[in-house]
Amino acid sequence: MLSACKNSDNINIYETRYEQDGIEYEYHLEYPDGINYATAERYAAFDIADDKLSIVALMDSLIDADIHIGAWCSLYYSAMKETLPPDSILQRLQRQQNHEPSNTYVYWAMGNTYTNLDEPQKAIEYFHKGLDIASDCSYLWHSLGMVTLQQGDTVSAINCLTKALELAQEHNIESRAELIQQMLDSIESKDQLRVTEPISETANTTWRRRWKRFCSSLLT
Repeated sequence: MLSACKNSDNINIYETRYEQDGIEYEYHLEYPDGINYATAERYAAFDIADDKLSIVALMDSLIDADIHIGAWCSLYYSAMKETLPPDSILQRLQRQQNHEPSNTYVYWAMGNTYTNLDEPQKAIEYFHKGLDIASDCSYLWHSLGMVTLQQGDTVSAINCLTKALELAQEHNIESRAELIQQMLDSIESKDQLRVTEPISETANTTWRRRWKRFCSSLLT
């Protein structure tokens, strides 16, 4: 790494510049209260090196130390997806749920994991649990809409996605609002699918691809 600095203006931000293959890059990382600068620096080093196992181990150690990781749950989940089997991911997420019962990112990650395990009812259950805590989370409404769409309940899916769109626009999350609008437009263009009509295997595959793209968008 070439340099690093701490910028504290109500938000904890770690910034660094580093060189890779002769090219210089800038790196920015926001870290939640309760996590110190040294820990943010360690995470950044692992992230730049693409060392997902070390990221998982670091997050495990923070939870073991009774430190709330807050929005870093999404980073934790992203690293787990690339290194651990679903059962191990669920075990860690359940432990974090006990540790941070009001962290909506945990419920989103649980729901997403169950979606990837083809257990939509469990996914829906966890998305609703997250919304019970914070009904204004656009990413939870978005995820719930995707699952209900895969289940063939187009009316409920449209309602959830419309709510997600409204919240994304209200919170000025332009990239998410654009993606949700594209999905709503796509549903409308599919000859107004009936609620009782199951989604075809081809359509289901398409929605799964969009689901993965949506999950990735939350982590950028």
